[in-house]
Amino acid sequence: MFRMETKRLIIRGFSLSDAEAIFYFSQEDSVKQWLPDQVYSDIYEAKETLEFLISKYPHRESPLVLAVVEN
Repeated sequence: MFRMETKRLIIRGFSLSDAEAIFYFSQEDSVKQWLPDQVYSDIYEAKETLEFLISKYPHRESPLVLAVVEN
């Protein structure tokens, strides 16, 4: 899987362990304003979305979606 790392930043593919962070991120008002379709009702819903996106990585069937993480 794609991974790029600098001293301050990591860009990588998502993993299921990101579900909780994705859920809480989606609850922020600044995210809701610009990404209303990416607001999850619970962690399970965020995990389902991640499972779908991760399943597409090997087939390159959809746009590449990556996680940006502070290092």
